[in-house]
Amino acid sequence: MRRAHRTDAGLALCVLCGSLLVLRRVGLRISLPGALGGALGTLAFEYVASRHQERIRRWWTRPDVRALTVTGTLALVVGSARGRSGTLLSAICGALLCYLVLLAGVATGRLSHPTEW
Repeated sequence: MRRAHRTDAGLALCVLCGSLLVLRRVGLRISLPGALGGALGTLAFEYVASRHQERIRRWWTRPDVRALTVTGTLALVVGSARGRSGTLLSAICGALLCYLVLLAGVATGRLSHPTEW
């Protein structure tokens, strides 16, 4: 696994764990439709992003963009918890879990890179 993939996986895993903790802390359950919607959103984003790979890579490799993305996602998690939106929290968890599975699949060669879809 490349260093960039490890960094992405670590960030996604941290946010996923935080999201699951918040979900449990506020007593909400995972919404399967929400989680599936988040997973489909990740697949759609990865497909579109793969068509603009160089531009996305230039942006994503900037530390301020990564920090802002993680901070924004965590703020969305907290806001969802305050609004007691289990569906939105589930979508975030589904999106992150799908991303981690996709990343692991590509890193191990079991899945083709989204640019090949």
